[in-house]
Amino acid sequence: MKRSKSDQAWLAFLVGVPATLHIALVWIPAILTVALSFTAWDNLAPLSAIEWVGSLNYRQIFTIFRNDLAAALFNNILLIFWLGLCSAVGMLFAYLLDKNIRGSRVYQSIYYFPVVLSLAVVGFIWKSTMFSRDRGLLNNVWPG
Repeated sequence: MKRSKSDQAWLAFLVGVPATLHIALVWIPAILTVALSFTAWDNLAPLSAIEWVGSLNYRQIFTIFRNDLAAALFNNILLIFWLGLCSAVGMLFAYLLDKNIRGSRVYQSIYYFPVVLSLAVVGFIWKSTMFSRDRGLLNNVWPG
């Protein structure tokens, strides 16, 4: 299929802008983070204070902080497991609720109720704390 010059320009624009943003905001910081992991820099000193230390940071992690590293790895693995399990159960519920099973409207209402209830509770809290005529936060900040 032959594209006109206008179509090619729009295609280049619509692909180029997101690709440029992705490279600038994701890949360049990721590469710089890996490069900075081989340096000694406190992120407060100027860039000229960056000192190359090689793999010293990684040797410290695996030798000096061995006990802390094991606990941190265990916590991260546990977190990933629970997040994966919760996502899988949520997907299973979503699949089951999408099927036309008996009583699915009741189950959908039960699952959706906390979403609506939390918004209503937050609204009541804001109304009683922020916009109250007698004791609201705005009256203390901006007395009239």
